[in-house]
Order: sequence, then structure tokens, then C-alpha cells
Amino acid sequence: METVCPYAALEQTVSQQFSAPGPGLWWEGSSNTRCNYLLLDPRRLPRDDEPLDARRRWAAFLDAIFYIGQGRSFRQHAHMLEAASALRERARSRSGKVKMILDIWEEGQGVVSYLVFCNIVQEEARTREAAMIDALGIDFLTNERKGSYHGVAREWSQKQKQQLGTYLLYKAFHQFRSERAHHIRPCDLGIWCGK
Repeated sequence: METVCPYAALEQTVSQQFSAPGPGLWWEGSSNTRCNYLLLDPRRLPRDDEPLDARRRWAAFLDAIFYIGQGRSFRQHAHMLEAASALRERARSRSGKVKMILDIWEEGQGVVSYLVFCNIVQEEARTREAAMIDALGIDFLTNERKGSYHGVAREWSQKQKQQLGTYLLYKAFHQFRSERAHHIRPCDLGIWCGK
């Protein structure tokens, strides 16, 4: 008999509740159009040819995440457009997220935008976002708010919420390693990329 990781069981509980709500439960965003996304600083990610073990790659992945969000599949581009607007207008932003994006761009890099956990309802995306923020800690991110839990996860202990978030980040890490990262530069948004 296969044993299920207790962290994985937390994700299964959340997924099942949002995919098949019980009697009397209804989710505001009943269509499966939401995703979670991570914005990463490529300067903190190891190169593919760098000889690092999995543990150090995992630590680097976590260290590179500077924002965790949720929304429709192109929501992360709104942050890039906000930064592009600040760049065009030579305006100073108060947002830590925009400052980070501009700093990455100034070094000639592109922000790594990574979609995870797609085709879910809004409340599930918000719960996953909140759990990942809790796992990393709001102080290590440019997020301004912690996020909100919905369904059964609202009643969980802080430890369980962090365990769920850790598991989700670990799944995202493994998925990220097997896929190509998408780097977004100002020229990808229709802004001139000079040297």
C-alpha cells in the first residue's frame, strides 16, 4: 500500500473541496480560469550547467521568488506593464515589486514569469497563493498582503498552511526544472530595449 505524503494530503483535500464542493457550498469564481504565478529574479537562479545538487537548486529557486500571485493566465503581465509605465515616465514607484522588476531590467535581464496550478477556481487560487506566501514568509517577498484562505484551509493551523505552501512550492520547483522559463523584458512589452 502506497503511503501519501502528509503535505500532499493537504493539497488533495483543498483540490477535492474546490473541484467538488459539498452541499451548500458555492464558490464565487465557479469557472476554472485561474492560475497561480511566481515572479523570479533570474540573477538568483543557477545556470543549467552549474554543478549543484538538488537541495542547493531548491534553495536557489526559493531565494529567486520575489512575488507570488493569482489571477487569470496573463495577470502577471499587469505587473510588468506597471513597471514599463514607470520606466517610460521615469517615475519612482513605491512598490517593491516594481522596483525589483526595474532593477532586473536595468541589468539587462528579463523577469522570470512562471505559471503554476492553472485551470482552478478563484478561491482555490487564492488559497494556494496564501499558503505559498505563508511558507516563504511575507518579509522575504515583495507582496504587500499575505493572501486569503477559503474553504476548509481557513480552519487549519498555521503549521498546516505552511506545510501546504511548502508542498506547492516544491511541486512548482520540480515543474520549473523540467520546463523552459519565460523571461520578460521591456521589449517583450513593446518598449525599446537599448544596449
